[in-house]
Amino acid sequence: MNYINKYDAFRIGKQGRVSEGQFKFKARSDCHELSIKQDYQHNDSSDQNQLAQILMFRFLDGYLRSFNLEKSISLSSCVEIMLSVDHAHENHKISWDPMVSGTRLLKYLYVKCVLADDIDKNLLKRLSDRINYTINRLSSIKYHNSNHYLQGLHALVAASVLEDRKDLEHFRDLAVSMFCELFNEEGFYKENSSEYHFYAINMIKDFDSCDWYRSDQLNDILEKADGFSPLLFASVGEIFAFGDTDRDLIRRQVNRGVIDLGDFENVRINVRPETGIVRSSSDNKYWASELMLVNFYHGHSHNHHDYCAFEWFVNGNWILLDPGKFSYNQSKKSEYFYKDKSHNTINLSSFGHDFKKSLKYVDGNECFGFNRVEAKILDENFMFSRLLDHGPNHITIRDSLVFQKAVRKSKVISSFNISPDFYEVEQGSDKELLFISKKFKLRVSSDVKLNFLSGNESPYIGWISEKYNTAIPCWYVYLDLSSCSNLVSAEVKFEIVNF
Repeated sequence: MNYINKYDAFRIGKQGRVSEGQFKFKARSDCHELSIKQDYQHNDSSDQNQLAQILMFRFLDGYLRSFNLEKSISLSSCVEIMLSVDHAHENHKISWDPMVSGTRLLKYLYVKCVLADDIDKNLLKRLSDRINYTINRLSSIKYHNSNHYLQGLHALVAASVLEDRKDLEHFRDLAVSMFCELFNEEGFYKENSSEYHFYAINMIKDFDSCDWYRSDQLNDILEKADGFSPLLFASVGEIFAFGDTDRDLIRRQVNRGVIDLGDFENVRINVRPETGIVRSSSDNKYWASELMLVNFYHGHSHNHHDYCAFEWFVNGNWILLDPGKFSYNQSKKSEYFYKDKSHNTINLSSFGHDFKKSLKYVDGNECFGFNRVEAKILDENFMFSRLLDHGPNHITIRDSLVFQKAVRKSKVISSFNISPDFYEVEQGSDKELLFISKKFKLRVSSDVKLNFLSGNESPYIGWISEKYNTAIPCWYVYLDLSSCSNLVSAEVKFEIVNF
């Protein structure tokens, strides 16, 4: 059973137990427990065999719940249901996404390996026919550099081994090549998201644990990716959440050991120009402060309009933060979390920002008492630059926006998300705000008027997502920089003060 790996177990099943001759399985905490009756017989009671059962019954549990069937059902009936339901859904568009169909092929392969001696020949033939049909569909796909295609390729490699299909062996080299191309030379996964960086690393490592790939090139790129990973954390479990990133998911994965943080580099400034990030650390005997600025586009997948945006973390607490990932379902609400107006940046998309083609630049330097972080964007319509001075308990942002064309209709809005941990705000003047939490006071000052709101429904502004499909209100501070001039500039300072 050494062909089974942790990633496939995660995709197809999570936990199971053997009790009184029955296999008990729960796909999730909100699912009914599925019991397999004693007509399933197998001499191998090792952990690997139980894992193989989990791989199969994760899906079967879903089928049973969909059809409101009894929790206990015979093995043959489970396989019948599996084949019937898949046949009914096979023409649905999502059904042939390589991730979905690749997972389905792995399911068939593992079911066949585990149960070939325990089901009748007719049912086994139907299962084999379905395997061949799925292989033909998957092998005709034009594969691209995306996590959705990895599962399909891995399933074809599995079929080449488990079905002894020599005609599929070339997919092994294609898979290795694609696995490696998904990371840049600095070791970052090129899908615009810190969450998906770890998703890809763990997935490919578990694929590789099958011992089917044996590639020095793949080992080298995974070593680079592991070395890059600590940069993405402000502290243990606290991720810089650019792109599609679920903070709660990452925290849980760190706590369970799914994500290995590696060793943190003890440097003040870490610039990764190819990736497009700057990581800054600044501390003294009272304050320990971490900041990350992002300015990149690595393709459409999981991308947010967070160009020149940043997050700020002080003494174990988020102060300024990214809105995070809300939902993949299309709605005005979920769309907000992708737009630049929900991030700590300027609404560049309102001026026709060609984010795919614009030139983007990042840099950083150590200065006396603070670090200077710099980002620039050169677009056909404008040039934007951001200088950010980062000290142990303060940051100062200096923005400059120069328009290349004289005519523009949209307002220039610079916005910032302040942590919902701050429960009260006091307005000293129209250019100064004081936010209060149980631990800190945060003074915000600017050379132009400061506006603020929290959890606005219409228009939908002032929200962050700590957990998928969950939104909570945060303080939303914004500057209206509208001007007739083609040069717009502003300075904002955030400073944490003791009570």
